[in-house]
Amino acid sequence: MKRTSNQYMRCTKLLLLLLAGILLLSACQTVPNDPIDTPEQTEESKAPEDLTTSPEETTDTEQETDPEEITTQPEKIELEPLDLALLEQIEAQYNAENLHPVYFIDYFGTYNGCIALRKAPKMDTPFEQVVAGITLYNSNHRGVQIWKDGKLYSLEDAYNKQLLTKDDIQTIADITNNQWYLTLKEPKMVEPLEKEQLKQLAGTVPEFYYGIYNGYALCRNIGILQGSRITEVGGVSFFFPRVEYLVFYKNGEKLYLQEAYDQGIISTEDLKEILFIH
Repeated sequence: MKRTSNQYMRCTKLLLLLLAGILLLSACQTVPNDPIDTPEQTEESKAPEDLTTSPEETTDTEQETDPEEITTQPEKIELEPLDLALLEQIEAQYNAENLHPVYFIDYFGTYNGCIALRKAPKMDTPFEQVVAGITLYNSNHRGVQIWKDGKLYSLEDAYNKQLLTKDDIQTIADITNNQWYLTLKEPKMVEPLEKEQLKQLAGTVPEFYYGIYNGYALCRNIGILQGSRITEVGGVSFFFPRVEYLVFYKNGEKLYLQEAYDQGIISTEDLKEILFIH
């Protein structure tokens, strides 16, 4: 009986030890992992936030335009008028020394003694001219030229010979592109004529018509003259690059340029005007 009791107590102790071991093992499994083994998420390991900004959330700073991209309008350049006596002296000197006479009608300023001019006649053919990387938008196919010390240069030649600086070219370009130049001489407006009226005056319809002078219609015809030539009338030189000539017509009467001048039908000023449009 005593042995049975001891056996019972041993079994009970064994069961308690077994139960304690099970409880201990279970407790170990529920304990959190050591933070050294499983570190918390670092800033780098966290999922990146969505940085996309909706149009409504765009800041004023982001909407501002880069100041370098803004094209500013240059301040208007006011030119001092060119002395017309100086202009006549330039024309006279050039025409006395060169085969092809010129007369200037537009002025673009003076730069260290370099006078920027455009010669007649005005044309309706625009073109672009690039000098020193700067673009000039000419409304007239006759570009700006430079008069310096008795010689006439193209704008590009004047820059290449260091007569003009790049700043000078930029100023001339601003004046040209914005049409701030000064007109020295306004060409005479040609009085329009119907074909029948012109035919009545000239007896035919000529190729080119330049206006009415004291009742005479000035026309240009192609003739039988050979080659180019210079004709000087009243101190004004006309260059004819082709086989052509100028004629005044009135009711069948025909006068050449010299005859019209000699008879007082046209004046020296008329001759200069005719040169502008010829």
